[in-house]
Amino acid sequence: MTVQVEMVDIQVRPYLDVTLPKVREYLLNKISTGQYDAVLLSPPCSTFSRATWANRKRPRPVRSFVFPRGFKRLTWSERKRADWGNVLADFSFLAFAAQADTEGLALFENPEDLGAVKSGENQGNRPSSMWQWLDFDILLKKEGITTAAFYQQDFGTEYLKPTRLLLCKFGKLPSFFLQGKPFFDDQGYYLGPLQQRAAAKQLIGFSAGHFQTTGTEQWPSEMCKWIAGEILGSFLQKTSQEETTIVTATEGAGDKLDNVVFPVSKPEGRKLVGGMGEPRFCHTPGKSRAFHDGAGLASMGRWDVEKRIWSQNIFWKILREKTVQLVCEHLPPGTNLDRTCFEMAVKGEAGCSLVKNEELKQCLRKLWIRLLQEHGCEEEHLDKVAEGQPFFLRLMRELLVKCEDPDRDFLLQGEEGYPVGILKPLPRTPHMYEEQTAWKLEEDPFMQREVWRNNYESVQEHEDFVREHFDQECAKGLMQKMSLEEAKRRFGVRVAISSLAVLVEDAESGKRRIIHDATHGTKLNHRIKCRDKTRSPGAREKQYLLSYYKERRKALVSLVGDISKAHRRFLHDPAERGLLACRVKETDPFLYVNNCGTFGVASASYWWGRISGAGIRLVHELLGPERAVELLIFADDLEGLGADSSGRQGLVLSFLYLSALGFPFKWAKQRGGQKVNGLACTRTMPLSG
Repeated sequence: MTVQVEMVDIQVRPYLDVTLPKVREYLLNKISTGQYDAVLLSPPCSTFSRATWANRKRPRPVRSFVFPRGFKRLTWSERKRADWGNVLADFSFLAFAAQADTEGLALFENPEDLGAVKSGENQGNRPSSMWQWLDFDILLKKEGITTAAFYQQDFGTEYLKPTRLLLCKFGKLPSFFLQGKPFFDDQGYYLGPLQQRAAAKQLIGFSAGHFQTTGTEQWPSEMCKWIAGEILGSFLQKTSQEETTIVTATEGAGDKLDNVVFPVSKPEGRKLVGGMGEPRFCHTPGKSRAFHDGAGLASMGRWDVEKRIWSQNIFWKILREKTVQLVCEHLPPGTNLDRTCFEMAVKGEAGCSLVKNEELKQCLRKLWIRLLQEHGCEEEHLDKVAEGQPFFLRLMRELLVKCEDPDRDFLLQGEEGYPVGILKPLPRTPHMYEEQTAWKLEEDPFMQREVWRNNYESVQEHEDFVREHFDQECAKGLMQKMSLEEAKRRFGVRVAISSLAVLVEDAESGKRRIIHDATHGTKLNHRIKCRDKTRSPGAREKQYLLSYYKERRKALVSLVGDISKAHRRFLHDPAERGLLACRVKETDPFLYVNNCGTFGVASASYWWGRISGAGIRLVHELLGPERAVELLIFADDLEGLGADSSGRQGLVLSFLYLSALGFPFKWAKQRGGQKVNGLACTRTMPLSG
């Protein structure tokens, strides 16, 4: 059995500085998504220590029972110490509460609150303690949470060191643990539950240039052994239960934000992380940021190749072997996957004959479906493609089931349509994305009834282009053309006609883009709350990868592809499509209703991001450790980076597999090499040697 322990200590990992908001958010997100079997918290207690009350020598106390978050009059350095102590205490209580809501164990350790000082210069003064905070009382009201006090001497130390633990889901406690909150007399002097006893070594006072408590912050070995035994026992019990229990997706009871009840998704598979240890971190001068590949927190692309976790059961070994064998059978004579990679990079569409081979892609799907059925899959119509969108959603979902992916069932919803986020709120997916808690557009309470708004002048200048484009969209099932009366009959009062604008992106080539303005006038975007914070890769991630492979003296090759109309490749819920209406001219007796994602609507990038993220995670599994690559998805652009021959083979297979699953690449834009104008910057790949 391999045990993975992650330590959050700035002396060991300076980039995990809990005083930074982004680090606290990152850690709380991991805890709340159930990524840990146990969370042990022991925040620094220097500003809560009774030792500073032993005499009037410095350092002075910075807080007390009356002023638990710090005295009003403090020096700058004292205020800084007090604030840091507050941040760490607040975070510890939040982390404990987050872990308590999962199936894992939680432990919070700090010195016992011994009440008012009984003797000396500060007699009668009552030091502060984390156990005096309201958070402590609130947590104790939750089921499965208890508290106990004990002397560390009972674990074999020569000093007493009265200690208190806040515990969640721990089993049988040692006999010398005294459960219950601390209690005091009317003047604040400590009465129990611990009773006074003698010790060989005292920890109060200042001696030889340091406090007597110095060095006692380490837990006794016997205490560590007891905690480790509890964690192991809980893990083994949970593992035995999972072996006989089918993990199914269940919708959360819901949470409230801005007075709107929205669904909270739970993990549908056990693979909540894509690798061992911490994911990659991008370090730039003065900043550290988690690495993101655009495929969600569980994507193995966020981990270094040697730390990634691939599914290695018999199903995946057979599937990978037979898939590569099938692809090689369709290679043109005298070529191989390595050569094909360079042809795709240099020749563009002319070098994409293999990945454009529809017969090969159909054979791949048949192979995957056959292997799924041979290994117990009972889902029917895995080759089905729902009308109006290009993806093999059922096939993708079943393959993700086999690799225990935690975010897969939403794909089936795509056959009917995803919520726009107005009538039906968007979900929260904490195991895949960080939480979005603020939005630039504030909802206007007076805009609940839908409105109609005229187009911008640019539409008049390109009227023929817009009409021709919309007719083509209707033919593909992406839009519906209907009269206003029919729209009102189908959608009721929920019809919003937003303004259109035409953006000329390239005057020489005549490339134009139609923008659906769901922000001004109709203010639809004001009412859409994307509660998942989707992250895209940028220059930091590129720099990390270049440095990573340069250290390993490996040459990189890049392939960049463009997915055609990415944000219009999924259906929207039929009940909300009336809110996505538009028209070419105000005098037209008909209007156009969008059936699918629309450029200019806030939720379009969210749903595309989840679908493309599922595809990227699946491709990593299909490639396996033999042909590992780096895949970065930014909006509708996909960039793959491959090192050495196996990586270049993986790049070709990545584009082929995604295309076989229904991702519509625009092969004319295919490019690559060792100097590429990619997603966010132009860069030159490092050469080995």
